[in-house]
Amino acid sequence: PLAAGVPVCPECRASVAPRATSTVSGILVRQGGSGAEALLVRRLPTASHGAGLWRLPGKAVERGEDARDAVVRAFAEQAGLGVEVVTAWE
Repeated sequence: PLAAGVPVCPECRASVAPRATSTVSGILVRQGGSGAEALLVRRLPTASHGAGLWRLPGKAVERGEDARDAVVRAFAEQAGLGVEVVTAWE
């Protein structure tokens, strides 16, 4: 049973987590043999949304977290890479 006040999807009745106020994505580019290459990550085939799709590494920004730190966390969790944010755009 769901706790009182927990929002649910009207179609499947699954509990819905409150949406983050912002999300971030990062672009990692390197020069390859035939020009610039960008890193993409693939969503798991079991993902609830966009299963199997390729996308830029990204995450929801946690409450109190700096957006640059969220980008670093996304690359670590989704690609196993340690990165440094050089330029940020809003």
